[in-house]
Amino acid sequence: MKKHEFKIEITADISKVSEVYEAVSLVEGVEINVVDCVEVSESVKPKVDGAKRGRKKQKYKVEEDPNAVTIYKNGKHVLDVDATIKKLGITKDYLKKNSFKRDALECRLKYAMAIKASRWSKQ
Repeated sequence: MKKHEFKIEITADISKVSEVYEAVSLVEGVEINVVDCVEVSESVKPKVDGAKRGRKKQKYKVEEDPNAVTIYKNGKHVLDVDATIKKLGITKDYLKKNSFKRDALECRLKYAMAIKASRWSKQ
C-alpha cells in the first residue's frame, strides 16, 4: 500500500490536545510524525477571500441604456414604459410573472409599471 503525507491543522483547547492525539492515533495505519503547538489569539479573525469592501457600484442611468426609450420631462429623463416594452419585444405579462436582477432594465420597467398603475388607481 502506498503511503501519503497529509498536513492537518486542528484548533483545540490545550486541555483536549492529548485526547485529540489519542483519537488520531487509534486510526489503523496512521502514524503521527510531528506535533506543533501554536497559540492562536481569539481576537484575530481570518481574512475572508473575495470580500470586496470599499468599491462602490456604478449607478444605473436610464438615459445611457441603448434599449431604453426615455422622455425628458420636468428636468430629468423618465422611462417611457410602453415604448421600451415595444422596443424590447416583450409583454407586460412577461414582466409581471418573472423576477429580474435589481439593475436590469426589465426590473426598472416592472417598477415603473407599478408606479404608473398606482397613480392611475388614485385618480
